[in-house]
Amino acid sequence: MLATASPGKWDLLRSSGLTDDEIAHSREPGFEERFRAAAGGVDVVLNSLTGDAITASLRLLSEGGRFVELGHNELLGRDDVPEDVTYLHFNVMEVGPERIQRAFAALLPLLVDGTLTRGPLTRYPIEEAPEAFQVMQRGHNVGKAVLELSTRFRPGGTVLVTGAMGRLGALVARHLVLRHGVENLLLVSRRGRRPRAPTNSSPSSPVSGRTCVSRPVTSPTSSNCGCFSTTLRSPPSCTRRPCSTTPPSLV
Repeated sequence: MLATASPGKWDLLRSSGLTDDEIAHSREPGFEERFRAAAGGVDVVLNSLTGDAITASLRLLSEGGRFVELGHNELLGRDDVPEDVTYLHFNVMEVGPERIQRAFAALLPLLVDGTLTRGPLTRYPIEEAPEAFQVMQRGHNVGKAVLELSTRFRPGGTVLVTGAMGRLGALVARHLVLRHGVENLLLVSRRGRRPRAPTNSSPSSPVSGRTCVSRPVTSPTSSNCGCFSTTLRSPPSCTRRPCSTTPPSLV
């Protein structure tokens, strides 16, 4: 196995068992000569590089080799690929949920028993999301970047719940009240779907000894109407029939 990466990531590759002869800088075209000296050629290329690096990777392929493109920006045509090379563009969205499920089912036991280990994680508070994206844009991240949501809510503040008129929205609202002690909810819904369970007509709904003031905000039933209002009625400019303003049950 051969791998390209920026020097800051080489220690991770070494810890995976690769030697220095099997590692090269992904931004330097010289990786072609380095890998040819180490292995002569390769049978499969998993590519996420761009520009001249794609051409260099194609030249490294042995006869009958396969080039698997993981990116989406620089796809090659049939005329750009040697006749004895199979070119494949991998798009995870085309794999299908059933096949992905089978893959996860096969991988999970290997992660549990330690045969496989996950890559490193770098955690960022949600407030530092711009910094996290900048690190990824520069290609400086090693492993996965994870945004963590704060579970602290400002006392006396209001929590906005979108899609709140459905069953899932009601469960989220209930969780916020029971688990986090939220006292004010602003329930927003585009469809205004009535919940199946009976609801309390009072805006203050008791939940296991807690009281939460919920204020529903709805829009017309038509999915073509994007109007929202901070009252229980549609804006005057909207002529479509208002939908239900009944808040979801928190009980």
